[in-house]
Amino acid sequence: MYRKAGIEGVNLHTLRHTFANNLIMQGVDPRTVREYLGHSTIQVTEKYSHLSKSHKREAIKVLSFISEDETELKQIAKAGL
Repeated sequence: MYRKAGIEGVNLHTLRHTFANNLIMQGVDPRTVREYLGHSTIQVTEKYSHLSKSHKREAIKVLSFISEDETELKQIAKAGL
């Protein structure tokens, strides 16, 4: 089925992870993702969603006091903020 669609090296589990990650990173709330995936608890859904580094960087930028300068972001990350 996957080869017919031109997708190789994946399985259903991989596609479910990708589906969950993409929804979460686009701002869909975890409870909605949980319902789509049919998970019994939100904790199961959290195991499926792994945010990318770039998504985490973008999340920090929403704070108005943070410059878009990558150097400043690294300094803030080192400080544990």
